[in-house]
Amino acid sequence: MCTVKRHLVWLAISVCGAAAGLLYPAFSATPPPPERFYYGFTMKGKLVGHLSVSITSGDAAHPRTIESVLSAKVRLLGSDYDIHKTESYRVDPVTRRIIRYESATTAGTVISGAIVTVEGGAARYFSKSDGRNWTVRLPSDVLFYDPFHRPYCNRDLPKTGQIKRYRFLDVEDGSLHNLRMTRTGTEELVLAGRHRCAVFEMFDENKVEKAVIWIDLESSRWVKMALPDGSTLSLADAAIVQKAARAVVDDMILTPVDARIPKYRDIASMKIRVKMRVSGEVVTPESLNTAGQRFQGTVRENLVEGVFEVRWPPHDHPAAAAFPARFDNASLSKYLLPEPGIESTDPDIRNLARHLTGGATNTWQAAQRLADWVAREIRPFAVGGSARQTLASRQGACQSYASLLAALCRSVGIPARLVSGCMYLPRDGRGFVGGHFWTEIYVGEAGWIAVDANHAEINVLDSGHIRLGTRAIPAPLEAQVLEYSLRQAR
Repeated sequence: MCTVKRHLVWLAISVCGAAAGLLYPAFSATPPPPERFYYGFTMKGKLVGHLSVSITSGDAAHPRTIESVLSAKVRLLGSDYDIHKTESYRVDPVTRRIIRYESATTAGTVISGAIVTVEGGAARYFSKSDGRNWTVRLPSDVLFYDPFHRPYCNRDLPKTGQIKRYRFLDVEDGSLHNLRMTRTGTEELVLAGRHRCAVFEMFDENKVEKAVIWIDLESSRWVKMALPDGSTLSLADAAIVQKAARAVVDDMILTPVDARIPKYRDIASMKIRVKMRVSGEVVTPESLNTAGQRFQGTVRENLVEGVFEVRWPPHDHPAAAAFPARFDNASLSKYLLPEPGIESTDPDIRNLARHLTGGATNTWQAAQRLADWVAREIRPFAVGGSARQTLASRQGACQSYASLLAALCRSVGIPARLVSGCMYLPRDGRGFVGGHFWTEIYVGEAGWIAVDANHAEINVLDSGHIRLGTRAIPAPLEAQVLEYSLRQAR
């Protein structure tokens, strides 16, 4: 299932982003001595990789260095690929602030990374993925600090129940985020030794993501982290490097359901009970009710529990604007512009879109041609990249298909956006629900039309799709298909 692009590339990017990208205010704690240590990475209790960290002490003339390497070997949907991410920090020997950060990530065909340099109260950010540069002003309370040792947490929140907010620079998206830390207790852990730890809940208010971290009370090093998708990083000895083998992760990121529906593209309606945690954007019961989808249940801190009734109608001759079209509605303007991952001004994307839509008389006809090309010419793969990378490699995951189609549409003046949610899919004689991306295209009077080029669903979206939002990332916990119906052959 094409949950993977977001989920497992999130593994490669955000595991270290959570472990090493959250950069908090520095305090006057003594820097840790030179050392090397390791973490094991597990999903649903199964070891899938490891993170190694090395720290040098530095001196008055040379920066202290922190190097981390994440490695994992996975098999998903029959595809084998390796995940490898390196991160490097340079720490000023006097101020103990991080003055330079660099990362490089390879996950299947996806290559990404960033360089951040700090000077004069500002962070200069460079994205290796698309070559963009920008500057982020750092307020006085946002400082870079060793991400593996966090003495300020133990200092600022000595008692259970205490809450404090910090600001940090997220090195993956190059913007300032707000973090809410809550101390939830104290625990003894035996992980490469015995540790008495303070336990903190970390809530990223920008990404709407919650994680839990265990910080050793004596050394202030964190020894365990539970990530938003339920996976964990735990301190381990050096032998962990040899223990991690290639892991089949299908069942780790997909949630089984009790119904097997081989002709899933023909699902006309579905009633499904779900429990899922959502990050990326705030969802409410009201936002989950859209044309074609009804929700009854509760949403508490982005934990969705309830029943969806889904019935997406066919796109039978929708009322569409003439093509080429001019949409002057201000609310549509952002869906005509390029953005990270949707490089609609790329010459190759623009030339292809113009070629494919030549002679089209309305926006829906033009959009159909673009969607049909993406569905035919792009090969499915477990992970994928941006629109430009997808066009170059001719392969990708669900978000790759959705991004390329959105970029093609935007390049010829048709508003388009990515949407995210869940999708039902059969596999190996069983049914599953997992995270998914598809595209919505604005055609005029008929409004937004949903298209899933990854599954060649252009004229109708199957009703196994549950729409959550435009940036929502689901982690389904439980799912039960209550009833469904299939479309009759036409």
